[in-house]
Amino acid sequence: DLDNTIIFLLSDNGASQEGTSTGLMDGSRYFAGVMGEDVDKIQSRLDEIGGPHSHTNYPWGWAQVGNTPLKRYKQNTFGGGVRDPLIIHYPAKIKEGGGIRQQFHHVSDIVPTILELLDIEPRAIYNDYNQIPISGTSMMYTWDNPDEKSRKGPQYFEMFGHRGIWADGWKAVSHHKRGTPFDESEWELYHLDEDFSECHDLSVEKPEKLREMIDLWWAEAGKYGVLPLDDRTAGLFNVGRFRPGAPTARTHYVYYPPISQIPNNVTPGMGLRDWLMTAEIERPDASANGVLVASGTQNTGFSWYIKDGKMVFDANDYTEHHVVSSDQEVPVGSSTLGVLFTWRDKKGTITLQINGVDCGAMAVPTAIRGGSNGLSIGLDNLSPVTDDYQAPFPFTGKISKIEVNLKPFNSASDEHEDAKAQFDAEMSKQ
Repeated sequence: DLDNTIIFLLSDNGASQEGTSTGLMDGSRYFAGVMGEDVDKIQSRLDEIGGPHSHTNYPWGWAQVGNTPLKRYKQNTFGGGVRDPLIIHYPAKIKEGGGIRQQFHHVSDIVPTILELLDIEPRAIYNDYNQIPISGTSMMYTWDNPDEKSRKGPQYFEMFGHRGIWADGWKAVSHHKRGTPFDESEWELYHLDEDFSECHDLSVEKPEKLREMIDLWWAEAGKYGVLPLDDRTAGLFNVGRFRPGAPTARTHYVYYPPISQIPNNVTPGMGLRDWLMTAEIERPDASANGVLVASGTQNTGFSWYIKDGKMVFDANDYTEHHVVSSDQEVPVGSSTLGVLFTWRDKKGTITLQINGVDCGAMAVPTAIRGGSNGLSIGLDNLSPVTDDYQAPFPFTGKISKIEVNLKPFNSASDEHEDAKAQFDAEMSKQ
């Protein structure tokens, strides 16, 4: 079966630039727009790298080393971002085991390779719908012809406004500075057949060739739906996230346990706005403790739980824990517990409530964010948010309902604009 199974093993993109100039002990900072870490402050945590508390990312310098001899990083269209090794294993057809092929190809060529291997002609119409033509070029010809010239047609690249185009062994590529006009991006020209690492820029020597390649990029971009260009980063991932009708645009969520782990993309978007989370519970006796709601990991997130009879909320801000406990025990029997978050003047306040009565509060320096692990209800299901309990620490009473109400999201808040400006400034240093 192994000999008659085709296996494609393709590496991920180039080394990441998301560690910024100093590196990050907590890589999720990049995606939350919380840029930069105090290098002196994290010295005591360096030995955690590689352990259960580790979610690190290296700085740009090490990323560049990882991509040597290619230029730049993941997210860019230079070789350092897009050039990857591919291994194809199929002894039934590939006779030269361990052979190397240098022809230029792209990930879009994998499907055409499989279709040719299976002698399948893709349908132009399926169930009365016109099908988008499959792009790409089969790589099967390379298996028996190691020195044949690449049959690949033009291949465009685009990511966050960075652009590139390959054709007949030549490549034109640009590095776009976020927020600047696209027609101001400078293009470089390389003859990849002789200079695979893109070291010798020929744009000045061969302006006609560069113009030809740029024109080809626009033609391919129009053909394959690349336009209009968009240089947002996190904004692209949020396209549709807050549109009416989208799960994350909702301001009211209700959960009835038992319930499985909730994926991050459909959890309440708490962030920089007021919210109230309530739990209708029953403690059969004074020994009933455990997690009500948890989101995140040991690196960042929050956990709302009962321990030693008291209600606790732990806001884990990149391993800096802000913890508040109720000033009284949660009553035995039925009760409604609440956590109220208010956001005023770029400062947050967490207030605990039992049956609508405040029973503890604390100031927090940032918004309460969940984590990429999603939401756990009734236990801390994955990487524990806090060391204050032994995970998963399931609640031993009964949770009838969890309800979350969010203030409508204000995407134009000063805090969001400040975070965006800081992000753009950090990324423009490269």
